[in-house]
Amino acid sequence: FCLAKSWAWPAVSHRCETHPWEANATNKEGDSALHFAVFGKAPLDPVKSLLKVCPELVMVKNSHGQLPLHLACCYRSSSEVLEALVEVSPETAGIRDGMGFYPLHLLCDRGCRPASLQVLLQYPQGAKTVTKKDRVFGRTPLYVLNQRKNLGSFSCRVEELRALRQRERDSINYGHWSEEDTMELRKKIESAQQMEFWRKARLLILTEYEYRNDSSRKKYCTDNARGTIEACLGIPECPPSLIEYAILAYSEELLEPDGNGELLLHQVCANARERTENQWLVLEVLTAQPEAAKIPDGRGRLALEIFLGSFRTPPAWSEVLKRLILANPVALDALHIDSRLYPEILVERIGCNRETRSEIFDILRSMPSLFAN
Repeated sequence: FCLAKSWAWPAVSHRCETHPWEANATNKEGDSALHFAVFGKAPLDPVKSLLKVCPELVMVKNSHGQLPLHLACCYRSSSEVLEALVEVSPETAGIRDGMGFYPLHLLCDRGCRPASLQVLLQYPQGAKTVTKKDRVFGRTPLYVLNQRKNLGSFSCRVEELRALRQRERDSINYGHWSEEDTMELRKKIESAQQMEFWRKARLLILTEYEYRNDSSRKKYCTDNARGTIEACLGIPECPPSLIEYAILAYSEELLEPDGNGELLLHQVCANARERTENQWLVLEVLTAQPEAAKIPDGRGRLALEIFLGSFRTPPAWSEVLKRLILANPVALDALHIDSRLYPEILVERIGCNRETRSEIFDILRSMPSLFAN
């Protein structure tokens, strides 16, 4: 105990071999040698030595209600040390400290490497805490992590992704996209996907999504490369900034249909009336992947038709409606409007007022065949 308190790590390992019965000693505060080892960021060897001779130390709480795992998370022990602690007793990953924080909350609050998060998330006891709120501020681990991000750096990365996607679209549309441009884009997108904050946020998002859909698993796959956007939209209270980042960094997923042949754009358009936030999502999807507006769902419907069909009465003219039409003017054909279409008819058909005629004329210019018989 005294050797651990003095951070004499080689001596701790040796003493465990010669006097193993001393390993379970505690002070008046309830701290054990293992508490001091993780507090002092001990290397893996002395921690393993203590656990070998006295594995029950992982369940010893001090006067503050802290297990060694709580202190290890607070003081950012290595992922190897965390693995050694949780492996002995996985249930510790699902125990609150005296203040009401789970180990996962502490990792997200104090800063950690993605590998440390993955240690806790791979066990059901740790994975289930992604949905739990602490007892002090009522925050989930994802909320805590999002609060702790470097806002300036994150905002700059979002703007960079927006510019990259816009450049990609413009270059393809005007025929200036080369193999070198593709390689450059891929490198920058991969860099955005590997940003440390995003890697941690994505681990939490994917794990929460998997846990909510199947809480009976014995192991959770937190490095799944697919379904990032679906996971962001599939968990309650996912921060909008993270949804936007996922859409920009994984826009290829927007062209991958589900089992019913539906794209994400089809799904958000179908629920546009019930969930007004989906109208914001429509704009985000069209910004990242406007080609999605040209792909029909499993029933042969385009996004514009689905969006209009979600309303009982024709919706007012909006940026969403304008962008859906501009992304694929041919979709107007599916509305069964007279082929001799002119602005007055379009005004009445989609429920917009006459102040929007200039925008409608722009749409008609982009698709003059709408005038043809």
